[in-house]
Amino acid sequence: TLYIHKEREKVQPIIAETQEKQVLGTEVEITTQKETETTQKETEIVEIPTEIIEEVKFIPISEINLDAEIQEWIWNYCNDKNISPALVMAIIERESSCNSACVGDYGNSFGYMQIYKKWHIDRMEKLGVTDLLDGKQNIMVGVDYLLELFQENPEPMWVLNAYNGGRAYANRKSDTDYSVDVLDRSAVLERLFEKEIRDWQIDIQDNEYDANK
Repeated sequence: TLYIHKEREKVQPIIAETQEKQVLGTEVEITTQKETETTQKETEIVEIPTEIIEEVKFIPISEINLDAEIQEWIWNYCNDKNISPALVMAIIERESSCNSACVGDYGNSFGYMQIYKKWHIDRMEKLGVTDLLDGKQNIMVGVDYLLELFQENPEPMWVLNAYNGGRAYANRKSDTDYSVDVLDRSAVLERLFEKEIRDWQIDIQDNEYDANK
C-alpha cells in the first residue's frame, strides 16, 4: 500500500485576549474578545487506493536512449518471461548504445543486443526470428539466451560474463568491467522506473484529493 502526506488548512476558533489598562490610577483588567481566524497547516496521511496503484503498469523514462514504444514493449515482454526489463535495457545500452542497426564483431553481431548470428541459428528458428536488425526480434533472441544462461547458473555476474564472452570465459572471470557496469546501470534504471511510477501515482492522488476538497 502506498501512502502520501497531504497538507490541509485548519481554521482555529475565536481566541480571547486579556488586556491591562490604567483607570484613575487603579489597575483594571479588561477582557475583550477578538474574532480572529488563524490558518494552520495540518498534515494528513492519505492512502492511495489499490485500483490507482494497479492502473499503470509502465511509464517510460528519458534517461535511456530508447523510444517509449520499445521501452514499453521490452517491459511487457521481459515481465512475461520473468526477467528484469531494466537488466535487458542495460545490456542494450552497453552492447549497442541503443542502436537497433548496430553491426559489430567484423559484421557478425547484430542489433540492440549484438547477437552473434552463427551461434544462434537454432534459437532464431525456434523463435521464428528472421531479422536480427528488427529491434523486437533481436531482443527475443537475446532474452531467450539470457534465460538459458540463468537456468545454468543463477548468479548474475556469471550470466553477464557468459553473455559477453562465452561460458568458458565466465568460468574464469567474476566481476569484470562489463558485468559490473551492466548490473550497476540496471539498478539505476530500476530506481528510475520505480520513481516515475510512484510520481505518477502521487499526481493522480493529488488531483483526486484537490477535486474532493
